[in-house]
Amino acid sequence: MDYNGPGWAIPTAAKDKEAAKRWIDFWMQDENLQIFVTADTGLSTLKGGTSGLPAVAEAYEAARNAGHVVTFPVGRSFPAQLGADMPNDITSFMLNPDQDYTQILERWDQTAAKERQ
Repeated sequence: MDYNGPGWAIPTAAKDKEAAKRWIDFWMQDENLQIFVTADTGLSTLKGGTSGLPAVAEAYEAARNAGHVVTFPVGRSFPAQLGADMPNDITSFMLNPDQDYTQILERWDQTAAKERQ
């Protein structure tokens, strides 16, 4: 599953649009973003950007680089409810990394299991 990193858009109600532009410009530099994607085991959204994925994910990365969509889990699509829950749960965890992430993962598994029944 793709996780598209930190804030790539400027809200229309942003109080300091110039600061928001500098924020985006910072993350548009691979030398900055690579630290994030490596630590997060993620993919860069930049063309030719550094990947943080381990070697075991080479097939996934090759498919994404070729412009293909990769479903989750491999060969299946994930329930629409997870499409809404996952970004919220990831944001919640990033704001409070002390919480037990296994509860989040178990909830996702339960949602996916309901869909497969």
